[in-house]
Amino acid sequence: EAFILQLEGYKHWRVYPPMSKGESLPRESSRDFTDEEMKDIDPVIDVILGPGDLLYMPRGWIHQANTCKSNHHSLHLTVSAMQNWSWVDFLETIIPEALDAAS
Repeated sequence: EAFILQLEGYKHWRVYPPMSKGESLPRESSRDFTDEEMKDIDPVIDVILGPGDLLYMPRGWIHQANTCKSNHHSLHLTVSAMQNWSWVDFLETIIPEALDAAS
């Protein structure tokens, strides 16, 4: 999951749903998709963010961002959460420790 806070300038954001059902709650970030791969997919969100605007993206959703041509610069802050932070990650850590402690 990610929160985007636009600090300066303007940026054009496109947000797309996951490519497949299996990618809807990934534990790791996806690879970068090419423009060719995304050309036939309609974005769910197509918006220009300005200073002070906030955008939320659920885990597994694909995004593209470009500085608007009318601006010379753009600055945003991304805060990401939930990556490698799920019950399975927790269990992968504690089960080997519990087995070691029991033996």
